Amino acid sequence: MTKSLFIPGLALFVVILALSLPRFPALDRYVTPDEPKWLMRSANLYKAITDFDLISTYQHEHPGVTVTWAGMAGFIRQYPQYVDIRPGQIERAEKLFIFLRNHEISPMRILAAGRFFIVIFVIAVISLAFLVTYRLLGLVCAFLGFIFIAFDPFFIALSRLLHVDGLVSALMLLSLLSYLAYLFYGRKLYFLLISGLSAGLSWLTKSPAFFLMPFIGLVALTELISNYREQKRTEAASKLSLAKHTWIAFAPALGWTVIACLSFIILWPAMWVDPLNTLKNIFSQAAVYAIQGHENITFFNGRVYPIGDSAWNFYPISFLWRTTPPVLVGLGLALLALIFNHKLRIPRSKQRTILYLLLYAALFTLMMSLGDKKFDRYILPAHLACDIIAAFGWVALADTIISRLADRVSTRAKQLGMLI
Repeated sequence: MTKSLFIPGLALFVVILALSLPRFPALDRYVTPDEPKWLMRSANLYKAITDFDLISTYQHEHPGVTVTWAGMAGFIRQYPQYVDIRPGQIERAEKLFIFLRNHEISPMRILAAGRFFIVIFVIAVISLAFLVTYRLLGLVCAFLGFIFIAFDPFFIALSRLLHVDGLVSALMLLSLLSYLAYLFYGRKLYFLLISGLSAGLSWLTKSPAFFLMPFIGLVALTELISNYREQKRTEAASKLSLAKHTWIAFAPALGWTVIACLSFIILWPAMWVDPLNTLKNIFSQAAVYAIQGHENITFFNGRVYPIGDSAWNFYPISFLWRTTPPVLVGLGLALLALIFNHKLRIPRSKQRTILYLLLYAALFTLMMSLGDKKFDRYILPAHLACDIIAAFGWVALADTIISRLADRVSTRAKQLGMLI
């Protein structure tokens, strides 16, 4: 390994270690309420694929396809004979547990194996996102941001489960960062491919990830306006037309959409045989969740909410409860750094990256706030973006302090030189 790659390689190793240490231990010590259902869906997917029953690869409207892949891998690792013994699809998790216990198989062992593959998937995605962020924001900011992510207690908890929220948050972050890297780091095609593929995988994981589609459109529109105005302010020898600027801004978004949609279709057999009903089920049920809200009375922040109702400020308050003091302080520092950018002279690409991350976190939270069914884990994608923004704030503070100290040392040196 060359000297130039040693430090980034070491940083990547530390990030992977930081991600691994709190996630791999004790995966067989607990069960959360939704995981038995995901284990059942994983068993059904395993059976559907081996029987070439493609329509049954649709298991849920979330749709949770990537989660059931991980669960299926858990079955293959712990109980590959399942598909040879079990006659068909299961509609209730209790039936699966009865079946497994009758065959002297521990459901907990299969669940832990499925969680193991979720952790592997999450670590791979976050590690790749770290490398992308290294290109966008520099090594120090990327390293600190992903240490924040690695030890984010809320993310640790949700990325150890056979569940959708931890994985979809990682995939959405990778997609957004890779798209920004494509725009700001030489328009290299592999960044666009990574972004589109991870977007398609995020859609296969949980339907709110479709938020990425209008957001990428918003990024394209913002870049169009920014670049066109920049040209107007300068005396460029060969100015581009508005149509040319529009193509430059929206062509990547169009390519991203094609890659994401192809990934979504190719990696989900249900889309091969019944695409219209599959999509209809996803979006109609998402609307039901948003409109009807919770099916039970809920308690939040000292108040009881009736069925179907929720607090308008649920997510801002939940964010404060779930994040950490270093991240909160870092967010404040980042805002100050953006406000006083003219003094700090932050490179334009870094400034735009942080602004897009802020916009992503804010708009995603706003979108989820419009629905009446609210859980704190639903805005985990915003938490990961805020972890990176907070790191940027701390690095900006450190750069300012170092710069001021260097100026003082230089001034004192000059003064001493004059005296001598």
